[in-house]
Amino acid sequence: MKEILVLGIVALLASVGGGTWYAVLVAPSPPGASPVPAPARLPAPVVKPPAQEKPRLPDSARVPSKSDSTPAPAVSPPPAPGPDPALAGQVERAKAVGKILAGMKPKEAADILNRMPDDEVERIVRQLNAKQVAALLTALPDDRAASLSRRLLETGARP
Repeated sequence: MKEILVLGIVALLASVGGGTWYAVLVAPSPPGASPVPAPARLPAPVVKPPAQEKPRLPDSARVPSKSDSTPAPAVSPPPAPGPDPALAGQVERAKAVGKILAGMKPKEAADILNRMPDDEVERIVRQLNAKQVAALLTALPDDRAASLSRRLLETGARP
């Protein structure tokens, strides 16, 4: 009995749904309503004709081309000059010292830098950010800060 009732409900829903579809497809659209666009058609696939082979001349009639000759051995370009290992080591050490000095108070770091040669100080200062360099330069004596600033300007300063 339950099966018949369930089948009846399913049949009713199917008939209502089918009738609605039919009514929507057949009925004219009301005035002022936009028409439903037709489904887009896919373009026909483009079929290329089979490629035809070019007729080959006998070997005696052929003119040799560059591709027929044996390739010349490839000449490798000279190796690009790499970074100088000694310079790379200096930069790494300058970074390490710069990190240590950046962790100190500017006055204490300036006292240490004031006892070092300008080239070493410059290498260290280039590893610091602009705020850290500014703090160190203000803590250095005026003449030393000026000479160090000139050195940074001459060689294209990063900080």
